[in-house]
Amino acid sequence: MLSSLARVVIRLSAFSSFGKCERMATELIQLTWPLLSESAMILLQTVPTHIEVEDLLETLTKEIKGALAVHEFHVWQLTGDLIIASAHIQVQNLQDYMRIAEKVKEFFHNVKFSFKSAQGA
Repeated sequence: MLSSLARVVIRLSAFSSFGKCERMATELIQLTWPLLSESAMILLQTVPTHIEVEDLLETLTKEIKGALAVHEFHVWQLTGDLIIASAHIQVQNLQDYMRIAEKVKEFFHNVKFSFKSAQGA
Protein backbone atom coordinates (compact mmCIF):
# COMPACT_ATOMS: atom_id res chain seq x y z
CA MET A 1 0.00 0.00 0.00
CA LEU A 2 2.75 2.46 0.92
CA SER A 3 4.65 1.80 -2.30
CA SER A 4 1.52 2.64 -4.32
CA LEU A 5 1.07 5.81 -2.31
CA ALA A 6 4.72 6.70 -2.82
CA ARG A 7 4.37 6.27 -6.60
CA VAL A 8 1.36 8.58 -6.65
CA VAL A 9 3.25 11.20 -4.61
CA ILE A 10 6.25 10.95 -6.94
CA ARG A 11 4.04 11.38 -10.02
CA LEU A 12 2.19 14.31 -8.47
CA SER A 13 5.47 15.90 -7.46
CA ALA A 14 6.31 16.45 -11.12
CA PHE A 15 3.31 18.77 -11.35
CA SER A 16 3.62 20.46 -7.97
CA SER A 17 6.13 22.51 -6.07
CA PHE A 18 7.82 19.44 -4.50
CA GLY A 19 11.54 19.86 -4.53
CA LYS A 20 14.21 17.27 -5.14
CA CYS A 21 14.54 16.56 -1.41
CA GLU A 22 10.88 15.62 -1.07
CA ARG A 23 11.05 13.36 -4.12
CA MET A 24 14.21 11.69 -2.80
CA ALA A 25 12.64 11.18 0.64
CA THR A 26 9.56 9.62 -0.94
CA GLU A 27 11.67 7.29 -3.06
CA LEU A 28 13.77 6.35 -0.04
CA ILE A 29 10.66 5.42 1.94
CA GLN A 30 9.38 3.40 -0.99
CA LEU A 31 12.63 1.46 -1.33
CA THR A 32 13.19 0.79 2.37
CA TRP A 33 9.62 0.01 3.45
CA PRO A 34 9.84 -3.79 2.88
CA LEU A 35 13.02 -4.01 4.98
CA LEU A 36 11.59 -1.81 7.73
CA SER A 37 8.39 -3.85 7.80
CA GLU A 38 10.24 -7.18 8.05
CA SER A 39 12.56 -5.81 10.74
CA ALA A 40 9.62 -4.59 12.81
CA MET A 41 7.95 -8.00 12.62
CA ILE A 42 11.15 -9.69 13.82
CA LEU A 43 11.68 -7.20 16.65
CA LEU A 44 8.09 -7.70 17.79
CA GLN A 45 8.67 -11.49 17.64
CA THR A 46 5.53 -12.08 15.62
CA VAL A 47 4.50 -15.33 13.99
CA PRO A 48 5.85 -15.34 10.42
CA THR A 49 3.07 -14.67 7.94
CA HIS A 50 3.68 -17.89 5.99
CA ILE A 51 3.12 -20.15 9.03
CA GLU A 52 -0.33 -21.43 9.99
CA VAL A 53 0.05 -22.09 13.72
CA GLU A 54 -3.23 -24.01 14.09
CA ASP A 55 -2.32 -26.37 11.22
CA LEU A 56 1.16 -26.88 12.64
CA LEU A 57 -0.24 -27.67 16.10
CA GLU A 58 -2.75 -30.11 14.63
CA THR A 59 -0.02 -31.89 12.66
CA LEU A 60 2.20 -32.03 15.74
CA THR A 61 -0.50 -33.60 17.93
CA LYS A 62 -1.34 -36.18 15.22
CA GLU A 63 2.27 -37.22 14.58
CA ILE A 64 3.55 -37.39 18.17
CA LYS A 65 2.07 -40.51 19.74
CA GLY A 66 1.96 -40.53 23.53
CA ALA A 67 1.51 -36.80 24.01
CA LEU A 68 -1.69 -36.36 25.99
CA ALA A 69 -1.94 -32.63 25.25
CA VAL A 70 0.08 -29.76 23.80
CA HIS A 71 -0.48 -26.25 25.15
CA GLU A 72 1.42 -22.96 25.49
CA PHE A 73 2.51 -23.52 21.90
CA HIS A 74 4.41 -20.51 20.55
CA VAL A 75 6.13 -19.82 17.23
CA TRP A 76 8.11 -16.67 16.45
CA GLN A 77 10.79 -15.41 14.12
CA LEU A 78 14.10 -14.53 15.78
CA THR A 79 16.04 -13.53 12.66
CA GLY A 80 15.34 -13.52 8.94
CA ASP A 81 15.96 -17.28 8.64
CA LEU A 82 15.57 -18.54 12.23
CA ILE A 83 12.09 -19.57 13.38
CA ILE A 84 11.72 -20.69 16.99
CA ALA A 85 9.04 -22.83 18.64
CA SER A 86 8.28 -23.82 22.22
CA ALA A 87 5.54 -25.92 23.79
CA HIS A 88 4.30 -27.53 26.99
CA ILE A 89 3.57 -31.20 26.39
CA GLN A 90 1.48 -33.28 28.76
CA VAL A 91 2.71 -36.88 29.06
CA GLN A 92 1.92 -39.90 31.21
CA ASN A 93 5.32 -40.25 32.95
CA LEU A 94 8.98 -39.16 32.81
CA GLN A 95 10.07 -42.03 30.57
CA ASP A 96 7.42 -41.04 28.02
CA TYR A 97 8.53 -37.41 28.26
CA MET A 98 12.13 -38.12 27.26
CA ARG A 99 11.04 -40.16 24.24
CA ILE A 100 8.34 -37.70 23.18
CA ALA A 101 10.57 -34.63 23.64
CA GLU A 102 13.07 -36.17 21.23
CA LYS A 103 10.30 -36.82 18.67
CA VAL A 104 9.05 -33.24 19.03
CA LYS A 105 12.55 -31.88 18.41
CA GLU A 106 12.84 -34.10 15.33
CA PHE A 107 9.41 -32.91 14.09
CA PHE A 108 10.45 -29.26 14.29
CA HIS A 109 13.82 -29.98 12.72
CA ASN A 110 12.00 -31.55 9.75
CA VAL A 111 9.87 -28.42 9.26
CA LYS A 112 13.02 -26.22 9.46
CA PHE A 113 12.34 -24.72 12.91
CA SER A 114 14.71 -24.38 15.79
CA PHE A 115 12.97 -25.90 18.79
CA LYS A 116 13.66 -23.98 21.97
CA SER A 117 12.01 -26.10 24.64
CA ALA A 118 9.50 -28.83 25.38
CA GLN A 119 8.37 -28.71 28.96
CA GLY A 120 6.61 -31.70 30.41
CA ALA A 121 3.37 -31.06 32.22
